[in-house]
Amino acid sequence: MNSIKIWMLGVGLLGLCACTTSPLLMGRPQGAAPLDFYQWVLEATPQERSALQQSIEQQLEQTCGLQAIVQLAILKSAVVASAQEDESAIATLKEIDSCPAASADTGDYRVFATLWTQQLAQRQTLRLNGRQIQALEEQRSALREQIDALTNIEEQLNRREADL
Repeated sequence: MNSIKIWMLGVGLLGLCACTTSPLLMGRPQGAAPLDFYQWVLEATPQERSALQQSIEQQLEQTCGLQAIVQLAILKSAVVASAQEDESAIATLKEIDSCPAASADTGDYRVFATLWTQQLAQRQTLRLNGRQIQALEEQRSALREQIDALTNIEEQLNRREADL
């Protein structure tokens, strides 16, 4: 009988640990560490992300908070973001400078904000490089067509000279 109680207690504790450490099971993921929040955003439905984004935007209208700014930037740009969404997230992260000094418990968010800004800047660079590569490939194709046309003309001239 005691072994059954111990087994049930162990299963209960494991279940409790699993439930309390998962950011996906939190009622509001806003209190999560930055990486946990990022993971939640990646796994959340568009409706959940949209509802939380509206909530954070309303919160930011009242007070300026580092954690809320970083979370809003993550919500704007973590999931398949366009160039405009990335730019909006970068602009949101720049608002951190206008916020009063934050408490020590937001240090993780300050570091994450710096890294996320760098990540977004790299995305912009990749997009720019992709456009430049595409333009160069189009130029290369046009030049290849010109070379082929000139080669054909040269071959025709060589044949005419040979016939003469």
